Amino acid sequence: MRIVLSQRLVDDLTQSVRSAYHAQGIVNVSAVAEDVRSRNISENVALEDITACVMAHAQLLNAAMEFDGQD
Repeated sequence: MRIVLSQRLVDDLTQSVRSAYHAQGIVNVSAVAEDVRSRNISENVALEDITACVMAHAQLLNAAMEFDGQD
């Protein structure tokens, strides 16, 4: 099934992944996905779908990933 996201959410997601990667050298997929979801709650997109997109964007950057959730 194809996930359709608004351009606003995609822009936020892309910027969040890049910021996390450049700031820490690693992308905490769970934390970034939850941050993006909470900022875009009105979009009504499942956390799992956002998580999949965060992982895909991190892979495009060849970024190391972790899945610890928020601290």
